[in-house]
Amino acid sequence: MNSTLSFIWTYLNEIGNIPDELIVKILYEFNGLRHPIVTILLKETKNNTYENLQTYPFSKTIEKYYNKHGCTKKLIDLLANKQNNYFRFEPIASYIYYNDPGYFMPRQFGKLYYSIFNDTMKWKLHRSKHILDNIKCFCDKSYSNTNVINNHSSYVEALKYVENNILTNNKWLCNYCYNVAFNEYLPIV
Repeated sequence: MNSTLSFIWTYLNEIGNIPDELIVKILYEFNGLRHPIVTILLKETKNNTYENLQTYPFSKTIEKYYNKHGCTKKLIDLLANKQNNYFRFEPIASYIYYNDPGYFMPRQFGKLYYSIFNDTMKWKLHRSKHILDNIKCFCDKSYSNTNVINNHSSYVEALKYVENNILTNNKWLCNYCYNVAFNEYLPIV
C-alpha cells in the first residue's frame, strides 16, 4: 500500500471506527483500490502509439477541454487545429490524423480502450442465449421452446428455468425421443 492509501485506511479505521469491509468498499468505489486483474488487463491492452500521443505538448489542452466541456464539435475542431499546427513544423511531411480525442488522454477508471467515442457503448452479453441455443437432444434436435423464452424477462431467467425444470442430468429429451424411450420399456399387454 502506498502512503496515502495507508493513511486513509488508518484514519478511517482508528479515528472513524469503520469496519475493514466498509473501508475496502469506500476505497474501491473512489479508485483507491483496484482489482489485481485490472492491472494485468491494462498492461495487455496498452497501445504504445496512443501512449506516445499523450506526450505531445497539446495533449493536456485536449484533456482539460474534454474534462470541462465533454466531447463536442468544438473539441474535434480544436484537435484538428492542434495537430495541424504541431505537425506543420515537424520534419515529417505526412502524418496520421487522429480524430478521437481519447487517444491523447490517459485511460481513466480502468478503461481498456482509448477511444472516447466508445463511452456510450452498451455491452450486451449473450452467454445465456448461446447456452439455450446449444441445448440438444440425443437425436441432435435443438431445444427451441419460444414460450419459455418469451415468458421470462431475460435469457438468464429463461436459462435458470430450463436448468431447474426441464433439464435432467444436464440432458433434454425431445418429444419423439421421449415417446420412443418410454414405448420401448412399456410392458406388452
